[in-house]
Formats: sequence, structure tokens, C-alpha cells
Amino acid sequence: MGSMNAIMNAMDRYSLDIQMNSSSLSRRSAVLTNIKNELYTTSAILGGQVFDFDLDTGSSDVWVRGPNCTSTDGSCGVSGQAFFQPTASVATPNGTTWTTNYGSGTVSGNVYTGVATLAGMSATVSFGVTTTERGFNLPSAGLWGLAFPAINQIKSNGNFVQNGQIQSMAFYFPNFINGDSGMMTFNGVDATKFTGTIQYLPLSAKTYYQFSPAGGVFTVNGQAIPLTNTTNGAIADTGTTLLLTPPGIAAALNAQIGSGNLTNGVYPISCAIMETGPNVTLTIGAVSIDITSQEYVIANGDGTCFSGISSIGTISTGLAYIFGDTFLRAAYSVFDVANMQVGFAQAVHPTAIVNTLPGMSAATTTGAAAAAPTTTVAPKSTTTTTTTTTTTTTTTTTTTVAMNTAAVLAATTAAACVHSVCTSGVNLNANCNSCAMNVCVVDAYCCTTAWDAICISNVAKVCPMGTCA
Repeated sequence: MGSMNAIMNAMDRYSLDIQMNSSSLSRRSAVLTNIKNELYTTSAILGGQVFDFDLDTGSSDVWVRGPNCTSTDGSCGVSGQAFFQPTASVATPNGTTWTTNYGSGTVSGNVYTGVATLAGMSATVSFGVTTTERGFNLPSAGLWGLAFPAINQIKSNGNFVQNGQIQSMAFYFPNFINGDSGMMTFNGVDATKFTGTIQYLPLSAKTYYQFSPAGGVFTVNGQAIPLTNTTNGAIADTGTTLLLTPPGIAAALNAQIGSGNLTNGVYPISCAIMETGPNVTLTIGAVSIDITSQEYVIANGDGTCFSGISSIGTISTGLAYIFGDTFLRAAYSVFDVANMQVGFAQAVHPTAIVNTLPGMSAATTTGAAAAAPTTTVAPKSTTTTTTTTTTTTTTTTTTTVAMNTAAVLAATTAAACVHSVCTSGVNLNANCNSCAMNVCVVDAYCCTTAWDAICISNVAKVCPMGTCA
């Protein structure tokens, strides 16, 4: 659950460090829920319904689990998990179907068109409602692609970033053991979440957030491990759990940090190394990021752990490196769409350990060659020949934010709900307050800092007709 302190800290508010004219931009944020360092989700509105989504800068389509979804591996969820309800939606089917292939599996279904709202930013997009899923046994209801239109599989009107005129997005990914919430920011940065200066690398393609890692080097235990095969490029990808490198580099890094042998696509590692392991430093140009053992050791929850650094396998796009969540926990990241660049600075995490995971203490481990993970993870936006599968199944959670009712009630002197049946006097009535709570869930700015025109507009999208007296 997102904490109010984390939100208020972020509302310090946004110290823009990106090269753009900030005066005309709407800077919004959303709280991220950390699923044990394997997945980061947030709530968003799609077709008038609120769901949790995995945010993915390594793909471009937006899709949600459908009511008629079928799967052979449990990807369509279990009883009680959220799914899209066409009869309750303000979106309309457009009569077409779509399929998207990912590293972890495949989804397909029917295409709808409607308003999509993420972190207070809205756009009319075409999105998928799944009828089949494979390899997506996720706690979230779907995937929200944030890459460029060139890799959209929903070809017509399917790109949220383009349609929403998003200029940039920035991510703070927390460590699970620290217990704090993550934060995604549109059109700005949160200066409380990083130290130093954000250093930028130019994008080499307008597809993924792809850049050249040429001249880069990993350093661990005083040993320099130069990046090889750099002509094939690298991407920064929030939808991939691991930091993936060419096989030789993955083997060298894992040997230095004390991992066991590659097993089922990942390197098992003693959970004790989470407390004692060396930093892994990545340097590319002016970018230099320290990845701590708390960031690269991932716990299975059963007393065993695995390394967040692994081999990329064979990627159909020809990429050599995917800087996934293991790296992005260490680096505050900026995906600067307007200026075709990605930026990184050292992320600042709390020092307190709130969630003590099984296996963290050296006394409870069985040595460096801990068992291979019982649940493995893989990139969701690329194709790989490794045997890894999609992220751990976890009970569905919803990010909630306490609503500042006084801010809502005092926000306007007219129709605060701005909805055809929610327009009574200076205050929102009880039903409208309930509608407004959904807006607070998906836009951290509302109800904590200010109740502005975007918040009001989004209430109109969420409040169903006829619910307000």
C-alpha cells in the first residue's frame, strides 16, 4: 500500500531536471506497489474501470484481462482477481483483434477504444481485452506499455504515450526490504528520490528506450568487466525483472558476487549475500550507478534467493543488454520522450529494514549454492531462449491513498464532480466522494497537494452515470 508520507515527500514537488519547457506541462505522479522486487504495479483507469497494471517501458500496447479469458497455465487469474467488464465500460469494441508476443508469453483478444488514465494523464486509446493469455501469471490485471508507436501491435490509435502527449516519465523503484512505496512521475522528476545529477544517454532508436552502452564497464571487487557486444545496443525496461547481459558477462559478474551455477535461466545465490555482498558499479559515459546487494539479491520467500543479474539468452530484437528492475532499483531513471534520451542518477533509499525476508540471516542459509528459485522471472517485452517464466503469482493488491476530504470539499464553489448527475452545490455528496477516491488512487497529486482541473476531469471519467444523487 502507498504510504501518505511517501506521497507527500514526492509532492515536494517536482524539480525539473529534463531539457524541456516545463511551464506548459502537467506534472503528475502515481504511487507504485513493489511485489517483492519482481514487479511494480500501479492503479489506472481504463474504459471507466480501475485496475492494477504492470508498467512496461519495453512494450507499447495497453491490455487488460477479459471476462472470457482462457489459459492453460493460470495466466487468466483466479477467482477474485479483477477483469474488464464490457457491460460496465464506457469503452467500445472496434471489431478487430490483436496478438502481442513477449519474452514470457503471448496475449491476444479483442480491441476496444476508450479513455485511458494513468497518473492523472488521460488519452483516448485502442487497448486490448484478452481472450487468451500464456505466461502472464501476474498479480496485476494487465500490462500498460509505455514505449514508442513503432512497436505497437495494436496499430491504430494504440499508443498511450503519443496520444497523451507525454513528454517524459521518471521512476523511483524501492527495495522491498525497506518497505517504502515507489513513484512514477510524468513530465518531471522527484528530486527527493536521487542524489547527484541526472546524466543522459541519447536514444539510438524510436522503438524501445534503446541506447548504446559502448565504452561501458562493470566494476565489482575491484575487478573491471568491460561491456562487450555493444553494437547490438541496450534498453532500459521497467517490464523486465532482471538485469540481462551477454552470457560471459553474466557469468563473470555472478562469480564475483558469489552466485551458484546458472539454473533454469537464473543464478541461485545465498540470501546472506543480501546483507554482505559487494556493490556492482555500472559506468557508461558520465553515468555511474552502484547496484547494492540489497538490490541484486532477490528472495523467493522460501529461504532461497537468486541473483537479479542473468544471461540475456537469444533476443529476437538483437539486443545485448536489458537494464531491467535490478538496475532500475539502483538508478532513478528518466525516460525523456521529447528529447529522445534516457537519464540515470543514483537512487536514494531508506536505510531502515522493514520487511525481513526468509533467508536473509546467514544463520538460516545453506551456503552460496542456494536452491534455484521455485518461481522464476523473465523479461515481458522481448523474446529469449532461456527457460525463465513470468513473475511470481501474488494475491492481487490495490494501491490506496488516504483522501484529504477537506481539500476535495473546498476545491470548487460550483460543480466539483463535473458530472451530469453529480453537480449539486459547493460540496461533493457521499457518492461523489466515493468516485473521487478512485481518482486519488490513480493520481497521487489529487487529494494530497491540490484538487485541480485534471482531478475534476478524471472524476467525470470515473463516476458512472446515475450514482450521485
